[in-house]
Amino acid sequence: MAGDPLIPLSAEVPAMPYAEWARLAGLPAVRCDRPRNVASVWADVLSQPGPVVVEFVVDGEIPPDGAVTRGPDRRR
Repeated sequence: MAGDPLIPLSAEVPAMPYAEWARLAGLPAVRCDRPRNVASVWADVLSQPGPVVVEFVVDGEIPPDGAVTRGPDRRR
């Protein structure tokens, strides 16, 4: 098995400004669109006293590090 298949209808997330919508609803929110800012965004968010909506902008064409497989049998 190669893992869970991508099911387009349930796996696609619509492109919209989630942090902006959260702020319009009165929720604290942060948007991070630069990889170099991830550490500082996490530090800021985790220092907050309550919940915060965090929007990370990613490239959907690049799989996460954990999704990379090696070899013909797809084992790590």
